[in-house]
Amino acid sequence: MNPLKSHNGHSDPAALQSLQSFLEARGDVLCWIDPEGQLTSISLGIRSLLGYLPDDLVGQRLSTIIAPGWRQPFETESTPEGNFHVPLIRIDGQLIWVELMLQPLADGAAFSGCRGLIHRLISPESNSFSRVRSSDAGEPDALQLRQAEDALRQSEERYRAVVEEQTELVCRYLPDTTLTFVNETYCEYFGLPRDQLIGRRYIDLIPEAEHEFIRHQIREAERKHYNSSVHGVLVNGQIRWQEWTDRAILDSRGEVIEFQSVGRDVTARKLMEDERNDYIHRLEIIQSVDAELTEQLNVDYVIRIALNAAVRISNADAGALHLLEDDHLRVVQVIGNFPETMIGMRWPLSVGVVGRVARLQTPELISDVNLDPDYVKSVIETRAQMTLPLISQDRLLGVLNVQTTEPNRFTTQMFDFLKLLTARIASALDNARLHAMTEKQLTELQALYQQVSDLEQMKTQMIRIAAHDLRNPLGVMSGYLQMMTMEMEPLLNDRVREHISIIRESIQRIDKITRDILTLERVSSGRGFAPELIDLKQIVATSFHEHLPQAHQKQLNYTIVNHRDSLFVEADRYMLPEAVNNLISNAIKYTPNDGRVEIRLEIVNKRAVLTIEDSGYGIPEDQQAQLFQPFFRVKSQETRSIKGTGLGLHLVRSIIERHQGVIRFSSVYGKGSQFGFELPLAKKSRSKKSRDS
Repeated sequence: MNPLKSHNGHSDPAALQSLQSFLEARGDVLCWIDPEGQLTSISLGIRSLLGYLPDDLVGQRLSTIIAPGWRQPFETESTPEGNFHVPLIRIDGQLIWVELMLQPLADGAAFSGCRGLIHRLISPESNSFSRVRSSDAGEPDALQLRQAEDALRQSEERYRAVVEEQTELVCRYLPDTTLTFVNETYCEYFGLPRDQLIGRRYIDLIPEAEHEFIRHQIREAERKHYNSSVHGVLVNGQIRWQEWTDRAILDSRGEVIEFQSVGRDVTARKLMEDERNDYIHRLEIIQSVDAELTEQLNVDYVIRIALNAAVRISNADAGALHLLEDDHLRVVQVIGNFPETMIGMRWPLSVGVVGRVARLQTPELISDVNLDPDYVKSVIETRAQMTLPLISQDRLLGVLNVQTTEPNRFTTQMFDFLKLLTARIASALDNARLHAMTEKQLTELQALYQQVSDLEQMKTQMIRIAAHDLRNPLGVMSGYLQMMTMEMEPLLNDRVREHISIIRESIQRIDKITRDILTLERVSSGRGFAPELIDLKQIVATSFHEHLPQAHQKQLNYTIVNHRDSLFVEADRYMLPEAVNNLISNAIKYTPNDGRVEIRLEIVNKRAVLTIEDSGYGIPEDQQAQLFQPFFRVKSQETRSIKGTGLGLHLVRSIIERHQGVIRFSSVYGKGSQFGFELPLAKKSRSKKSRDS
């Protein structure tokens, strides 16, 4: 009896269910198609294969899940029979190649159509549509089952042949991770033959730390794919990283019966990622150390933080920092196994690895110090050493040295990283030393400034006292001289009168010097400076008339061009006239007989401008820069006999600058000079000028 037939000749449901379970256990999907080409039933395995639920496809034509360009044979009035390799469309739009086996099915008058078997392929055998001729519709169902089984076996063999050709790692395993299939690439990768892998739990091939992650992935893997990245242990003990994509294989009830896994070696990528992450971590360390180093600009603090950071980062057992002093290296800080008695020791540059690094200014990584003839044994157990010069702005500041008892602890990567760190340490150390030097110089300058200030104050007091003390005896001398002259006038001859005149002029000169010194001291200190609204036009006119006798005595062309309106300025009523008088007096004094002196007062750019122009001797160009310095007098043949204190112009500039004004000056030797100043107008003058205009 046909095992698929019941006693009444119809299909046996139990037998069909058995067949369905048998086929789906191998990842196949069963479907039934009516004469119109519509799917009337489809097994639950379609979800694992294409992502659809069976109800999503029942009622749809078979051709709707076949890729365009391959549908034409399945869109005819009758469904074709035989085996076909076609691409199906997954729910996410991707294509998946399958082997589709369609067989006619007759079930009395109640149903006729086809039963389909869909088996997934890794890749199609060819790019062309292929068809295997099927048996006639009247063949018994037992033969159909054998054909299905043969087709299934062929498909499995084809699957294995294709998988064996893959360069990727391919395996199948049960939910307890027992391997049921591995390809040749898998065997070669793990260095074990196939018979030692089949039946073995693949989880035993990876480190125990990854086991719980894999178990969790398996528990969550029903009805979906999952990706994992784990590292496996090879037979030779080498650890390498793989990236796996696992797919659950479900039975007709939706239960996971097996997993298929495809993996690839990603060790190179993982190492690159680890190197990148390590590099980022190192940069973060440098940034952190930078913040610590710059927290305080103190040399001792920087040295302590720098050495601690270098030892901590390199995982060294000992460290020392040497600073360059003259032609020696002095140990300023030690940590770890170095004895503290080393602090303060001085090493010549010709001794040891440290001296060699200082001389050559080149960092060195020594894996075995016992093989280095220059090594000086400070710590007997030391095996490896990193020694780096501290260089800032091409200047050697010192040497950093770290040591370890383990020969393989210091790697090339760590050495390169420590080079970056020592560059930051050298920069911070240089800044701290510069800061200390600047603070020391600032302290010295402050002390010097205080001394100068004290001397200046003493000088000012002495000048004030001397000037006051001189004025009293000068007044007495001037008074008695006048009385003697009046009483003895009948008895005086011309020679005595000349002597008396010289004495009188000398007294007046000393009096002028003392008055100028007192005025200059008062202007410089600001003492007694009381600005008020003053008419500059009136001051200039008054000074002009006061100096008329001197100008007439020398027969000068002495003129004034005064402004038509009052020009009010904010000024001290005693200081400003002093400045005007000095300028007019100098112009008359340094202009020869029959010369010209012109005084002009005008408004230029909303400022009052006084100009006193003369046709006098002028000032040599090489002496003009010193003209306003105190006690400076022009040295020329023409002015040698003219008496003066050398304070007049210095006093004028001090007064004008005290009033926020500007001195104006120009001179040509032998042709004359222009002296004057400009002052800001007071608001009253500006308002009056606006109304007049």
